[in-house]
Amino acid sequence: MRSPGINYVWVGGFVLAMLAVFVVSMAVLTGRSGATDRYYTHYDNVLGVVPGTQLLYEGLRVGQVEAIEAGREAGKKRYRVTLSVRSGWPIPEDSVAWITEPGLLAAITIDIRAGRSQTLLEPGSELAGQDLESVFSAVGSLAGRVDDIVEHDIGPLLASVAEQTPRILANLEATTEELSGTTRRVSAVFDAENTAQLDAMIGDLSTTAAHLADLTRHLESSLARVDGMVERVDGLVSENSDGVERMLSDLEHTLASVARHIDAINANLESTSHNMNEFSAQIRRNPAVLVRGTSGGEAVDGDAP
Repeated sequence: MRSPGINYVWVGGFVLAMLAVFVVSMAVLTGRSGATDRYYTHYDNVLGVVPGTQLLYEGLRVGQVEAIEAGREAGKKRYRVTLSVRSGWPIPEDSVAWITEPGLLAAITIDIRAGRSQTLLEPGSELAGQDLESVFSAVGSLAGRVDDIVEHDIGPLLASVAEQTPRILANLEATTEELSGTTRRVSAVFDAENTAQLDAMIGDLSTTAAHLADLTRHLESSLARVDGMVERVDGLVSENSDGVERMLSDLEHTLASVARHIDAINANLESTSHNMNEFSAQIRRNPAVLVRGTSGGEAVDGDAP
C-alpha cells in the first residue's frame, strides 16, 4: 500500500509541470521566448495600444509592446512606446511603425512597414511612428473626400447644368423645328410627280447606258478591225521591205539630184518667167502679134493696122 506522501509528490510534480508548460506557452504567445532588442517610437494617440500588443513586421509577428509612457512635445501630448523586437531582427532606418486595425473585430496591432534603406537601425534607436490606420478612419477619410468632391466638383457642375438647361432645351426645340422644316422640304421634293420624273430620268439613263454599251461594243469591233488592218499593213511592209528600201533609195537619189541642180532650175525658171512677162507685155501692147508675128528688127510700138 502506497503512502500518502508519494501521492502528494506526484500531484505536486504534475502541478509544477503544468505551471512550467503554462509559463512557456505564455512566453511563446507574448513573444518573450528569447532575447529581444528594444526600439522606441512616438504617437499622438495610442487608442487600443497596451503593453503586450502584438508587434508585426510586414505581417510577421516579431515582438510586442513593452511599455507606454505619456509626455509632451511641442506643446501637445505625445506617447513614447517601447517596442520589444526579436533579437537581431533587421529593421531599415526608414521603416515606419503603423498602428493598424486589420478588421472590425480584430485586435489593434503595430505593424512595422520596412523601408528601402540599406542602413539598419541599431537596438535602442528611434523608429518613426504613424497613428491608427483603421477601417473606420479610412471610411471617414473616404467620406470626407467624397464630401469634398461633391462640394467642389459635382456641386458646381450640377449648378452649371441647371443654369444651362433652359438654353439647352431652347436650342433643342429650335433644332427640332429646323429638322421638321427640313423633313417637310425633303418630302415636298420627293412627292409623287417628282418621283415619277426621277423614275423617268432613271429609265432614260438606263436606255442611255444600254446605247453606250452598244457603242462600246461597236468601238471594240472597230478597234479589232483596225488592229487587223495594222497587222496586215505590217505584213505587207515586212513582205515588201526590199522594194520599199529600193524605193526609198531611188527617192533619196532623186532628191539629191534635184538638190544638185536646184540652182540651174531656179535660173531657168527665172529666165522663163522674164520671157513670159515680156511676151505678156507685147500681147497687151499689140494683140495682132499673135496673128502676124514680128520680124527680128521690127519695132511694134508705132505700128498701125
